[in-house]
Amino acid sequence: MVHPEAAWSRGITGQGVTIAIIDEGVEQGTHDLDPNLSSQSTDVVGTRNTPYRMSDAKHATMVADFAAAAFDNRGTVGVAYNATILSIRSDSIGSCTPTPDDCTFNDSNLTLALDYASTHGAKVANMSLGGDTAQSGNFVAALGRAVSAGMVVVAAAGNTPDSGPSAAAANCSAANIANTPCSPGWPARYATQPGFNGQIIAVGALNAAGTDIADYSYRAGVAQDFYLLAPGTDVVSGCGIPDTGGVPSCWIGDGTSFATPVVSGAAALLFSGFPNLTAHDVVDILLRSARDLGAPGTDPIYGRGALDISRAFQPLGPLNVPNATGFTAISDDNGPGASGSLAFGDSLVRSNALGTVGYDDYHRLFRINLGDAYHNASPKQLAVAGGPAIAQGGITVSMPDGGRLQVAALANSDFDRPTGTLGLTDRTGDLLNISASYDKGPIHFDLWTGQPGLSPTFDGSPVDDFSALAGSSKAARAGYTVGRWTFAAEGGGGNKSLGDEFAMAGTVRANEESDSRYAKLMATFRDRYVSTTVGVGQLDERGGPLGAFAPRDSDLAMPAISRFVTLKSEWAAKPGLLLSAEGALGHTDAEGRLLKLRDGVSSTWRLRGVADCSLIGISCTAMAVELSQPVRIEKGTVTAYLADQPADYFAPLTYSSRTLELSPSGRELDLRVSAWRPLGPGQLRLDATAITNEWNRADSPLNFGFTAGWRARF
Repeated sequence: MVHPEAAWSRGITGQGVTIAIIDEGVEQGTHDLDPNLSSQSTDVVGTRNTPYRMSDAKHATMVADFAAAAFDNRGTVGVAYNATILSIRSDSIGSCTPTPDDCTFNDSNLTLALDYASTHGAKVANMSLGGDTAQSGNFVAALGRAVSAGMVVVAAAGNTPDSGPSAAAANCSAANIANTPCSPGWPARYATQPGFNGQIIAVGALNAAGTDIADYSYRAGVAQDFYLLAPGTDVVSGCGIPDTGGVPSCWIGDGTSFATPVVSGAAALLFSGFPNLTAHDVVDILLRSARDLGAPGTDPIYGRGALDISRAFQPLGPLNVPNATGFTAISDDNGPGASGSLAFGDSLVRSNALGTVGYDDYHRLFRINLGDAYHNASPKQLAVAGGPAIAQGGITVSMPDGGRLQVAALANSDFDRPTGTLGLTDRTGDLLNISASYDKGPIHFDLWTGQPGLSPTFDGSPVDDFSALAGSSKAARAGYTVGRWTFAAEGGGGNKSLGDEFAMAGTVRANEESDSRYAKLMATFRDRYVSTTVGVGQLDERGGPLGAFAPRDSDLAMPAISRFVTLKSEWAAKPGLLLSAEGALGHTDAEGRLLKLRDGVSSTWRLRGVADCSLIGISCTAMAVELSQPVRIEKGTVTAYLADQPADYFAPLTYSSRTLELSPSGRELDLRVSAWRPLGPGQLRLDATAITNEWNRADSPLNFGFTAGWRARF
């Protein structure tokens, strides 16, 4: 529910951090706590000198278990399971009778407990206790000393009495907001006082599902800026502690008392994993990374939201990578500042050649692979290609000079987008293209504008995958036909951005753009049975090579030039059977501030056959089969000069040159089968698509889909 495994997977377990449990005294002799129980645990009350207490309620023991029970393959696992538990017994003499729930804690004993925690190295003080009235001046002074010593104080917000109405039923109007249960009790409410430097957290309890605040939990109220929710309902702890009959058992409980040590354990994990953090930083990170609940943002019921350790262990704010001249921001809270190219697959992240470090808003050191910043391409949609464009309107005008001008508006519901085009969202029926053409004898001129990322709908002009990577929104073509030959020049371009036109799953923020353009020359030979086109071209991408994307002025941008050659041939093998094959090779160089690409060689190809169903004896109008490989980089070299990952957190940074040979682990192949047949007044279309080694990764599972559609003209 709170995901401590995000820290554990990095080897961060609370080692070296002491959590003071200020309570009734934990039990000694339990396998869960004994490995982590400090020998300096104490009893601060008078001359009682009984630091370890066996109680029927087992309150302190359960609290300590949630914070730091050992990971020993039995019983409870604490959030910070290698942290040290400093048990400070501070319940008033005789107060825990006649029932264990009657324990009281007076201000003088709590003052002694806080001072003992401060002087014995505790980084976190857990106070699963409290009341509805403020403490004495002596206690407040001790709280100030604890804060000055660099301690995080985590205190329970409080529970409504068993005999009274639930907190959920309380009248928390503006007039009553400062009263419990509409606001936390004390000492949790001291979190609101600026003199404590934002180092106190008030903790409420979640319900058993973790989806809402528990009915009994005191609300955030006036402490909303420093209030956090954690699991506290139907929680199990104290496993392996013998009951009064000597039988090991587990205990179940409810209360903000048990939510509090979960937050204490999270604070210990942050101290352990990032030794540069101050107590103020730790609290701020836990609050800032919380999972929002209730009304958006901070509110008087849920405060900052629910504890999320996973998010707390991710960079907050810009992640800045050091380089020889300063720092480069490669991501922020919204995600990476670049999007990768499907052509590269996993080639940038398969080794640690681009391993370096980055620092977030709290100057926390994160060991990263810089290739990850360029490896966030969206999964490909299983879009169906090859369907006809539906003309929504058009006009043809005969010109006085003998030429012909044609203007048309087309809505492509099944547009032919080359495989491997990155991040485009397929939307049916709203992709408007407008084209204009002028013909006079052998001369042809065409203009086109349309949905960014689609290919220009020039009649007779083949679409190649390299040109498509420009994500053009405008294009033009000029051609000249002599006999069976047509010679043409074509160019286009546009701005790639995170808008409705170019959806990249949130990896680049809105309004960030990077322009791309292409130009190519083509020669086409046609006769009755064969059409062959040879082309050469250049793709100029400001953001990154082969469809990679970064804002044009960012340090992550890798302006790239790709030169390519294409070949496409169509053969009318017999009436009702059309076969086609095409392929392209590209050579790419890219020069960025962080990374440089040299001598990148890439390829793409497609085989397609369309047949009249009568030729193969099945009941349909036509069938098409296509096998293709999207753009894939075959070889190349990426170089960078990066900070080395230090062996020690505080070690001075050193820098080194890196070289990475490019080649993805897999080769994506896309198989598409389509069939059409009449149905009623319209036509039914069935499509099946399968993708292997998706994103050019050998570990990608088979991706397949099936669609059916019906279309009629009225």
